[in-house]
Amino acid sequence: MNTQNTPQDRPIQKEEDSSRAKRLRGVFLFLIFSGLAFFAAYAFNLCYVQKKMEYELKLSQIQQVEQENERLQRENRELKKRIAYLNTKDGVESIAREKLGFIKPQEIAFVVISSPTPHPSKAPLTPAATDEENIRLKKEIKREYAKEEGWFGKVWNSIVKR
Repeated sequence: MNTQNTPQDRPIQKEEDSSRAKRLRGVFLFLIFSGLAFFAAYAFNLCYVQKKMEYELKLSQIQQVEQENERLQRENRELKKRIAYLNTKDGVESIAREKLGFIKPQEIAFVVISSPTPHPSKAPLTPAATDEENIRLKKEIKREYAKEEGWFGKVWNSIVKR
């Protein structure tokens, strides 16, 4: 066999080269178009997701505004009822009694004044009492004061005693 290229072999090689180039060109074009299609799909999806998030945010804001609107409308109705009541004779009388302290003629007004509970550290001690009596008085006042304070006072007193 002759290993040299003969003129007859050359057209076959050119045909092979051109078919290989066509395949490479086809693969290259396929990669380019598939990349472009992927990028377009990605960009569309990105825009869609962003717009959907904006839509949902606006929708939640609308719901919040509607709830606030309903609350304000209820409050407005209650205030209108209150105004209507205050424009009546009974409404004016109740405000005059509650806020201004007015009384009707021939009525007697009583004012109740409550005395404040002394703080345990300011226990009234008498100089004539013995130390044991003063200690007993202080303990009694602390017990009464602890009853009025509730659970927080009890916790605080248990911490302070330690």
